[in-house]
Amino acid sequence: MVGGTIKRAAGLGRPLVLRGARAGVRLRVTPLSFVDPAPGSKYFQPISINRFVAIRVELENVGSALYLDTTSNGARVDAGGRLRRALIIDAAEPGLNRPRLQPGQRQTGTLSFEIPKTSRVASLRLTLDSDFGPETGIWSFSR
Repeated sequence: MVGGTIKRAAGLGRPLVLRGARAGVRLRVTPLSFVDPAPGSKYFQPISINRFVAIRVELENVGSALYLDTTSNGARVDAGGRLRRALIIDAAEPGLNRPRLQPGQRQTGTLSFEIPKTSRVASLRLTLDSDFGPETGIWSFSR
């Protein structure tokens, strides 16, 4: 689900502030870098025609209320012309897991995805509140 308001930025290092559904929830989200390919683990690997990629992001609570969410639930990448959901298991550490950020706190971690070996990541989309928030951030990449 895409939130009602779309906010756009171009490239890595460009922050967007997204609102959550609860009053006072505002999160500054900044994609920092790609991990491509992401390593996975001994027990967690992509199917043979795919690879793992991860995007390292910084989250900063710039609102007045606690931010608590499973951020990956609202994350998608456009790769090969298709939106692909974030993985539940992190292919690159440290993952974001379930951040619990008080106002003023920040956390850096990765969002992981499985995409075709021949595809590139064209954009990242993120909606807070497990994809039910009122705003969606879209970062376009020209890698």
